[in-house]
Amino acid sequence: METTQQEALRERLEKEAAEIVREFEGRVLPEEVHRTFYASVERFSDARIKEFIPLFAGIATRQVLRSGE
Repeated sequence: METTQQEALRERLEKEAAEIVREFEGRVLPEEVHRTFYASVERFSDARIKEFIPLFAGIATRQVLRSGE
């Protein structure tokens, strides 16, 4: 069961990262998006409700990337 939840979380993280890459295409390199996104994921790794990590990491990543534009 836990493996299925981990896989689902991993898929949601990948989907969110890909969405941010598309959103910032032409302005920020994909590698920078991924680096920033997964640093944000790490910040939220202690969250009690793991399902919210992609959402929180996505918000934090967009804030960081927008502040650098």
